[in-house]
Amino acid sequence: TFLATRSSIIDIYHNPGKSQAEIEEILRQYLGVTHFIWLTGAGRGECDQWGDETDSHIDIVARFANENTVLYNWTDDENDPRHAMLTRSYQELKASTTESGKPIELVPLPLPEVHQTSVMAKWRSSTLADAAYSNYLVANGVVLVPVYGHANDERGLKIIAEHFPNREVVGIEVVALVEHGGAIGCVTQPQPLGLR
Repeated sequence: TFLATRSSIIDIYHNPGKSQAEIEEILRQYLGVTHFIWLTGAGRGECDQWGDETDSHIDIVARFANENTVLYNWTDDENDPRHAMLTRSYQELKASTTESGKPIELVPLPLPEVHQTSVMAKWRSSTLADAAYSNYLVANGVVLVPVYGHANDERGLKIIAEHFPNREVVGIEVVALVEHGGAIGCVTQPQPLGLR
């Protein structure tokens, strides 16, 4: 199943002139994707409020933990600029199914609140950094999870560990990295093995 945001793939800044159907066909052809879940995501103006220059890449919204479970980012704080986008994404995930048509198990991940102190903050309307525990990397028996020195770090690590029981979950402090736009998932970018 391919989980992504439309705002980061289907718009005038990303793949201009391509329709969703055309992009899906390319993904079918090159990656063998057979099932798609598209979330709306957030546009540039909305993303600027929380320091996101990716137009809402999926790794700051939600991630599959297994074929039936999605860990989704969440905050109860209605004043958090990410709340509206996360609420919309949750509703879209709730209406989605697995490839076999079963409901997806949805598990909320807390969000850390990290403020930028770097020069990057001067270019944005908010000092809030685009920080999320879902920007993790699954590799070679481990899950490398970004942590931020925030009160939610322990809870985020625990939730991820519960959903990857056969892997060691390792927290890596990434405040300096996230201030410049990205975390572990962004800087590693694993390559698919390819079609066989």
